[in-house]
Amino acid sequence: MVQEWFDALLDDVKDEIRDSLTYYENVERHLWIRPGFDELGGEGISEFQFKADGVWYRIYGDFGPVRHEYTFLHGCEKKVKNDKAGKQIAKDRKRKLERNEASRHVFRWKEDHGPTFATK
Repeated sequence: MVQEWFDALLDDVKDEIRDSLTYYENVERHLWIRPGFDELGGEGISEFQFKADGVWYRIYGDFGPVRHEYTFLHGCEKKVKNDKAGKQIAKDRKRKLERNEASRHVFRWKEDHGPTFATK
């Protein structure tokens, strides 16, 4: 579902997301901090935030299920400060994955379409 959302974005937006994810892919986990990444304390999920053409976007996700993986759960335009609906979608998808009611696939975000981060 995140793949379809990403693929439908304008090229400039996808480029900004690619640039940001490339940065996070190449830095140690302890350097994943705001404003580009937020743990969302107490929510059980986290988010990446991106700005392109004056608009903020976010991708909710969580670490795992195995070490050194991050699973994207829901992508959207950031329209409100506290996106309760978007966070709930991400949490619901996370629960489905935990109960084996959904499956994951590789999120193809690089221009060469090589596999990288995992997603639902």
